[in-house]
Amino acid sequence: MPLLTTRANLYLSTWNIRTMWETERVFQIAAEMKRHNLQVLGISGTHWMQVGQQRLAMKKKMSHIPKELH
Repeated sequence: MPLLTTRANLYLSTWNIRTMWETERVFQIAAEMKRHNLQVLGISGTHWMQVGQQRLAMKKKMSHIPKELH
């Protein structure tokens, strides 16, 4: 008998992007998530200075919090 069972597979990944200064690059991120079939992606090193959320295509949402607020 398995200890844990799952209802569905969940794909997640992390990405350290040291040169991403513009929040407009979220569309590149969304394309990479689609290409790799990711549902959750943790991103570090973006240098984004503001808290925010952006709606993407296909009912997806991206939230970002600057390092200083963690």
